[in-house]
Amino acid sequence: MIVECSFSKLRDIDKIVTYCRVDKDLSQWIEETTTLMGSKNDYPG
Repeated sequence: MIVECSFSKLRDIDKIVTYCRVDKDLSQWIEETTTLMGSKNDYPG
């Protein structure tokens, strides 16, 4: 499964990834996670 998320603060993505790894029910289904981050320019190109 691929999940795309958008966050304004980096700690918010940490919360959801950590939750998926430690939640009793979710952790039974998830074998591993990989987090990739990207960013957009804040100025006109």
